[in-house]
Amino acid sequence: MSSPVIIHIGGNKTASTSLQRRLFAKHPGIRYLGEDCEGYVELKPLLDSLVADDDSHFDFEMAKRVFSDRFNVRGGESTCVYSNEDIMTSSLPSVCAARLKELAPDAQVVMVIRNQLTTWPSWYANHGAYLKNVPRRYWRRHVGLEEWLEFCFSFPKKTPAEAMNYERFLRIFEKEFSFSRMHVLLYEELVADSASYYKQWSNLLGIPHQDVLSYMADHVERRRYTSRRVFYDRWVSRLSAIPGFQASQEAMLRLLPVLNEWLDDGPPAQIELTETWKERISDYYRCSNANLAKMTGLDLARYGYPL
Repeated sequence: MSSPVIIHIGGNKTASTSLQRRLFAKHPGIRYLGEDCEGYVELKPLLDSLVADDDSHFDFEMAKRVFSDRFNVRGGESTCVYSNEDIMTSSLPSVCAARLKELAPDAQVVMVIRNQLTTWPSWYANHGAYLKNVPRRYWRRHVGLEEWLEFCFSFPKKTPAEAMNYERFLRIFEKEFSFSRMHVLLYEELVADSASYYKQWSNLLGIPHQDVLSYMADHVERRRYTSRRVFYDRWVSRLSAIPGFQASQEAMLRLLPVLNEWLDDGPPAQIELTETWKERISDYYRCSNANLAKMTGLDLARYGYPL
């Protein structure tokens, strides 16, 4: 009998990184592929390619060898886990699901979802507020919340908008793995009752509940941008058109590390959606959320999901 395999596909802003770093990568009863796994530096290009690249770039044979080597254990010895929340921001999720079906045909698929009305502010504070994948001159330039949201919903297939369409991902992976192999957990249950939430992971992973609680005790998320940092970067962005200003303020931060420390000290930035954007976000997701609730029986209304 082969060992059980879990594919964890995210979603984003649901404490995936904590699971990867504190539990999947460290528990002796888990054979893990994903961020912070053993040999990750060497495996990262292949694992990224699995999610992001067309077949003309993706080395499927190498992926098959890596999955086979990492998950080649006798039945009952370990649970095998592949985790990558970037699947839900990929432009090729159906292709990715088909690849994973070939690589781990008997896997159970786990998706953790979060109310979109709280996910968007979190995503903005830690990713959307700063330009990425742009020329050096514009790197980390501050972007206003409403400007960013308008861009995201104008191009939903290329931005985080569709990454929070949870029904879509359930159907994509259901098509490959069957509905009986799909498991949808709620981030809000982690916040409200972490012991019960981790009990679900314990059952899925086949490891003692107390082990999961112990490994995840006092888990700390990645450091969040502070209100000071966001305010400062917004101010710098407005003045960046002045010739030489950008270089001057970067030099100042290098010469005054205490200023950098002060900017990064303090409470995380509190990002509030306007009522207009709450309504627009709700309109975008309420139909798919309602379908998801019907499919899974999850009480999404209890946690204020748009329905």
